[in-house]
Amino acid sequence: HADTDEVRRECRAQIERAILWGFDVNHLGSHLDALNARPEFFDVYLELAVEFNLPLRLQSGDSESTYGFPFRRRADEHGVLSPDRVLRPRTAEALEQALAEIEAGVTELVVNPGSETPELRAAHPGWNDWAGQHELLVDTVSIPKLLERTGVIRIGYRSLRDAQVARGA
Repeated sequence: HADTDEVRRECRAQIERAILWGFDVNHLGSHLDALNARPEFFDVYLELAVEFNLPLRLQSGDSESTYGFPFRRRADEHGVLSPDRVLRPRTAEALEQALAEIEAGVTELVVNPGSETPELRAAHPGWNDWAGQHELLVDTVSIPKLLERTGVIRIGYRSLRDAQVARGA
């Protein structure tokens, strides 16, 4: 239950504060896709992405039916870049399969690592997946080898931002 103008002011203030503090802001993202869920909030999100010439962190296109409006197409119409798809593998096996089948383009890989603790078990029903993802990420040998074996090239949002700026969005 937020007012659109308040959302705009708050988001703008956060971006401007980050810039003032010297952060190299390279994309906009909203926790749990809160700004994707309602078209009027997405308009704010997109407006700020255009104003600050930043890519957006968006869900894959198949999520548009869930939200009920074509947010990816709207971003594209405004020259705002985002990853082509988002993968959220829950296990090492799922990650390996996803990377083996990855399509050309930019794919965001999302993991939620967490150390297995009583607090994590109590806080989240998916604690076992998070603990498994933690183990996967701290094994510094397996992920680079897996990426090399599957031919995946790692980039970050800075690369997307630089591409967006270069094409004059």
